[in-house]
Amino acid sequence: MKYAIVIETGSDGCSAYVPDLPGCVAAAKTLRQVKKLIASAVEFHLEGMRRHGERIIPEPSTVVDYVLIWNEEEEEELRRQFGMGRMTKLLAKRKKGRQ
Repeated sequence: MKYAIVIETGSDGCSAYVPDLPGCVAAAKTLRQVKKLIASAVEFHLEGMRRHGERIIPEPSTVVDYVLIWNEEEEEELRRQFGMGRMTKLLAKRKKGRQ
């Protein structure tokens, strides 16, 4: 199974959790460490559920996606890179997608 994870970074390091497995968390100093720890935490969490007799293991259901937000400086840089005509078309598509 493939579970989505959420990784958050802060001044003291990184933390991760699995939305489909409440209570399944990890924390570490680096991104690499937290990825390894959360993978182990998922295995441990699922094994614990099985050992405690839970017959229904949650299927992965969380969907992950991103939202692209451009600020004015980024738009201006894109206009310089791609030219006004092409940039206008890109912006029109972006604005249409928000409606």
